[in-house]
Amino acid sequence: MNENEMYYDFGLAIMKKLRDRVRGKIVFEVYKEIDAVIFKIYFKDFNFKYVVKDVTDIVLLGSSDMVINEILKKYREVVMKAFFKGENKF
Repeated sequence: MNENEMYYDFGLAIMKKLRDRVRGKIVFEVYKEIDAVIFKIYFKDFNFKYVVKDVTDIVLLGSSDMVINEILKKYREVVMKAFFKGENKF
């Protein structure tokens, strides 16, 4: 497997798992020169981006499930802040 395939396969695997859990259009962009992949989730007028850094280490350690959990956690936080009032919001 060459370097380009590694990034593409990583992005595709994460994207497929996110599609099972999140509504909306999910895409990813590979930036191998900085060892990162950006995942984007679009749902109606809501846009979310999440940068995964150190992709090579994640692939070598096999910790993609932790990446998915972190993306979902941050996505939920952003959605909640965008659409629901907190205790301090009026």
